[in-house]
Amino acid sequence: MRLIEFSKVQDFLALTQDTLELNESANNLMLGICFQLRDEPGRYSEPPFIAAVLDEQEQVILCAVMTPPYPLLIQGYAESDKASNVLIEHLLKAHWRLPGVNGQKDIAKAFAHLWQVHARDTPHLTMSQRVYELRRVVMPPIPEGHFRRACKQDRDFLIGWLVAFAKEAMGKEESSVNVGRIIAAVDMGNVYVWERAGKLVSMALRQRPISHAVSVSRVYTPPQERKKGYASACVAKLSQLLLDEGFAFINLFTDLANPTSNDIYQTIGYKPICDFNRYSFD
Repeated sequence: MRLIEFSKVQDFLALTQDTLELNESANNLMLGICFQLRDEPGRYSEPPFIAAVLDEQEQVILCAVMTPPYPLLIQGYAESDKASNVLIEHLLKAHWRLPGVNGQKDIAKAFAHLWQVHARDTPHLTMSQRVYELRRVVMPPIPEGHFRRACKQDRDFLIGWLVAFAKEAMGKEESSVNVGRIIAAVDMGNVYVWERAGKLVSMALRQRPISHAVSVSRVYTPPQERKKGYASACVAKLSQLLLDEGFAFINLFTDLANPTSNDIYQTIGYKPICDFNRYSFD
């Protein structure tokens, strides 16, 4: 068993992409981040950590990607505990600081325990999420208003919403939200809204295109506009738009602590694939 740390994400993908794409939905986040690193090398301010562990037959048994300050993202296959030990020994020897770990729940839980044993950091479960996949939209009842792509005139308004989303969904303070990235998302045409009577009432983003899919994320409706069907309509229309563009399926992460959103997405055709756990270390 040996670990390879990659300086170029293209080399990592050459080795691991076929394996990761055997379950593309479960690995949509790792693949999406790697495609971003490949296509937008200046996207992250700090150098990423990218590694794979191979078994004696040179088969990939664990993949790991970290873009500081975000947690280490891992995916394990056979002998994941042994592979995690190899990864942890390498991280400690190279003096990588881990803010946390994120991955499918059993793998992330096992890694968090092993990291505590080796690094003496205490893991805290900070979020449990579910990965969904959609291949056919079940269109919900359409509320008053219409779906459209956000434009530059919407930017200031949407920045406030995205800051509110980050605080509500991820506990991030305003100072930690990348406003420049928000502006770029609007300018690149990746933000979509539901508008009623000239007022924006809901939004959703397209994000992280991969080989056969793309993700919908940052779905947000301000509290005073909730339970009116705007988010369902916005996500359904965006999902159909993306399928019409030629994507085979659409991925989406939900917070398992929010049963309402999980119900909404399943109603419009999203099917659960697997669960992720995110841990922080201190």
